Amino acid sequence: MWRLVAPGLCRDNALALVLVPDLHGFGETGFVRRPTPAQVSLHGMAEVILGLCRLLGLVDLPTVLVGHSMGAMALLTLDDGDVDPRVARVLINPMFVSHDPRLRRLMAATAWLTRVVGVFGPLRRALVRRFCRRGPAAQLTVEDQDEMITLNLAITPAVSASLAAALGAVRFKCGRQRRVALLCGVDDPWTRDRALLDAAATDLGIDPAHVHLLASGGHSPQVPMASHPEWTARNVDEISRVIQAMILTAHEPTATPSLTATSTGSATLS
Repeated sequence: MWRLVAPGLCRDNALALVLVPDLHGFGETGFVRRPTPAQVSLHGMAEVILGLCRLLGLVDLPTVLVGHSMGAMALLTLDDGDVDPRVARVLINPMFVSHDPRLRRLMAATAWLTRVVGVFGPLRRALVRRFCRRGPAAQLTVEDQDEMITLNLAITPAVSASLAAALGAVRFKCGRQRRVALLCGVDDPWTRDRALLDAAATDLGIDPAHVHLLASGGHSPQVPMASHPEWTARNVDEISRVIQAMILTAHEPTATPSLTATSTGSATLS
């Protein structure tokens, strides 16, 4: 997911440390047993990332936490008071379920459907393949779609249903999100409603100067697009610039960050 952004950050920030951990329950960080509601919650995922930063001693460095989609939603369960003043956040295409009843209903329906069809292996595999080919991932390369199918099927139906339910029930913290930059794609089917975006950003307390619109890339602008790879390069450059700006904000929080390219700090992408 971050294979283009992470090297670019390392290239342009020679003194920065860039980490790319799996979210709790994904990739090689799978659940060792049936997760509790707290473990599968988005706030629990955010706490895991903060715990990793503390374990590695990164709290002593200016730090930027970067999240996409569910990772971005997890970071919105925190606010400025939950993290060190030297920690800033960059959110890419979070789903504003708190402001969009349609999304809440979609997540609830997905959780129900996953529980019902999960016991029927062939049906579940067919639905996962359809979602990864025709859903928000339709713009991705076939290779990335194949990997999404593999990773989705590696998660048990019970965990998938719990995650969908957690997405629909998440509650964001409003009013104290000043050290946050928000990037949303104008062609993302889940976040492209500008009125919804403006209302959510205002309620969350995100500075208007920190809201950025990406012209292309759908829901995953940092991942190569099958039809227009040149647009991917533009997206990755813009995402990297915003992260670099927030690294400086983590050094000394300001209302409008600078865009100086090189700075010392760390970035954790999830």
